[in-house]
Amino acid sequence: MASLNKFLIFLILSVYLSRIIVVVDGIQLSSVEYPDESNDDEDEDDDDDAAEELYNKTYSEYSTELERSIFSKYSTKIRPAKNQSAPTLVDIHWHIIHASVNQELQTLTLHGHLFMRWEDEFLGWDPDDFNGIRIIQARKWHVWHPKIRVANSISGLRAHQDISPVAHVLIQTHSKEKGAMIEMYPTFSINVGCYFDYADYPNDINNCTAIIYSHAKMTEVVLRVYESWPPTLMLGWGGQESKRIISDFEMVSFTNQLLYYINGTATKEAPVTERQKYGTLPILAGTLQLRRHTALYGIGILLPCLVSIAINICSFYLPSLHMAVYSIMSNYFIQITFLQEFITKLPLSVSRVPDTVVLYGVSMLFNLSSFFIHVVLIILTKKNGTDTQTGSQFLTYFPSLFKSKSIETWDVKTKIFRTWIGFGFIFSYFVLYLYFTFN
Repeated sequence: MASLNKFLIFLILSVYLSRIIVVVDGIQLSSVEYPDESNDDEDEDDDDDAAEELYNKTYSEYSTELERSIFSKYSTKIRPAKNQSAPTLVDIHWHIIHASVNQELQTLTLHGHLFMRWEDEFLGWDPDDFNGIRIIQARKWHVWHPKIRVANSISGLRAHQDISPVAHVLIQTHSKEKGAMIEMYPTFSINVGCYFDYADYPNDINNCTAIIYSHAKMTEVVLRVYESWPPTLMLGWGGQESKRIISDFEMVSFTNQLLYYINGTATKEAPVTERQKYGTLPILAGTLQLRRHTALYGIGILLPCLVSIAINICSFYLPSLHMAVYSIMSNYFIQITFLQEFITKLPLSVSRVPDTVVLYGVSMLFNLSSFFIHVVLIILTKKNGTDTQTGSQFLTYFPSLFKSKSIETWDVKTKIFRTWIGFGFIFSYFVLYLYFTFN
């Protein structure tokens, strides 16, 4: 009986003990958190987005902070030189992309870019302080820049827009102590007046100059040629880079020249003393040389003129006087027709009438002279007929060559006379050609 009671007590204790273990194990299992694979993927994407957003935001913040830092105490009214006694050196380069010439108004219009560079001692920064940023872009009116104007502009009230007032500048830092380099590339459309002389048409060569200057005196701003480079002409891209012909002109060259405007005159000699520099304006003259391009002049004007001269000379060797007169009249009408076309295409002349026009006019006078000579011969022929005695009265005014005994009839005398007059015309044309060629 006693052993049975011990067994029951042991069984009851075992059951309670097992329940306690199960409860404890359940509590421990419920306290353990198992990772979810779907949540892991979402967390990784969120981390990537956060990193990208952090990077972009950081660059934007650095740029904004950089601009705020360098422009907070910057003044565009103060020339960017720590030593105000030293002038600011401004390098300038012409880049021409188009040009047009108005022959009647004698004007030249240039289109292109004006490259400018100078040092600003107040805009430097340490790139390490701003995430390695070395170059930034800013608006033109945010920084000090030289006031460049066109001296010989004919734009009138729009002259201030010859060089675009809207432009951006590139600021490249050297260091916080040394400052930065500023580059600006404004576009321009400059319209200037020129002195064109077409006296040597169609071989005339003319020069036209566009002059730019700085409002500041030479003690403040000095203009220089950008890296000593010559101006560039680029009238086309790719295969058209060698293009130099526009309308009736060929662009031969475009050159730079530094001048100094002092006491009302422009000189090549730079001022030496500070007093001279204070009263001097630095100017940069860009000269475009233009040569006339008349590809059709030879076949359109010169050839008809030569044909007209040949017809005029041949009229003296035709057997019939009436045929010669008809030939000369036809030739004269042809000359008048081509003269109209010639005058229409001819530009205005300034100093004198072009030699080509004079030669053309002389050929018309020769043609008219030959016409009157043949008309007089026809009248004398009708009056004298074949009467040698009567004809000899007219021949008394001829050279002794025409009084030879071998001359027996009026027709023979007239033929010899016309032959020698024809040789005289040939010689005269040759002398005129030499005169206009080498004059």
